[in-house]
Order: sequence, then C-alpha cells, then structure tokens
Amino acid sequence: MGKMMSYWAEVPEQLQPPHLVLERYAAWARSPSSGGGRCGSAEGMYMATGGQALEARRAPLKQMDNEQAQQVRNALIMVDELHRRHLTVLYVQDRRAVALLKQVRVPPQLSQVRHIEGLRRFWSAHQVVVKAVLDTQRVRRDTLAHHC
Repeated sequence: MGKMMSYWAEVPEQLQPPHLVLERYAAWARSPSSGGGRCGSAEGMYMATGGQALEARRAPLKQMDNEQAQQVRNALIMVDELHRRHLTVLYVQDRRAVALLKQVRVPPQLSQVRHIEGLRRFWSAHQVVVKAVLDTQRVRRDTLAHHC
C-alpha cells in the first residue's frame, strides 16, 4: 500500500446505487442552478476557479432535480450525525475532504469504515424517504380519483 492511503473506501457493487445518488447530489449542490459553486458576488455569476472547478464544468452532469435533491437531504437528516457529516465531507466538500479529515484526526482506515457504513445508513434512509413520497403521491392520486 502506498504512503498516502485513500480516505475513500472502495465502494462494493451493492453500495454503488447510494454512491451514485450522493455523487449526483454533490454535483447538484455544487451546480450554479442550485446556488452552489458560486461566489456571493452582487451578480451571483462568479464561478470558482481552480482545477476541480474547471473539471466540474467540463464533465456532463447527470441532472438531479430539486425534488430528488430534497429526498437526498431528507435521507441524510435521518442518518446519525457522525456518518452524515462524514458523507457530506466526502461527497459535497470533496475538495477539502482530506484536509478536514486530517484536521479532526480521522485516519484513512477509519474514514473508509465510516464511508461504507454511512452509505449503508444513507441508502436505508433514502429508501424510506422515497417510499414515503411514493405513498403520499398514491394517496393524493386516489383522493383525487374519488372526488371526481
């Protein structure tokens, strides 16, 4: 193993779905349309510079709409604080992730364990949120059908 061990775990196949959802959420959170990735300038049009910002602008974003982003936020709220913060650092604040994790003295091995466990907890919560949304939509549809 190299001198610098990764703070990111190798994501197993069964956890690829939550990993991809969080990657899409992070892209959404940093996108100009969500209000992320911009400076607080008067015009609100200043874009961050630097290698990662340039790469982010070059890469095509898999679009996540505001409703899906809200579902991700609701699922993250359901995850315990330790794992929620860890996932947020890794996915949303990834430019500074290693520096933040080093600052709070989280070794790479522990980071990897928290990453995998956080994905498990997030995915479980996300499934609950999505089911609740679908159930609510079904109830509204059935209510409207009965009143027409």
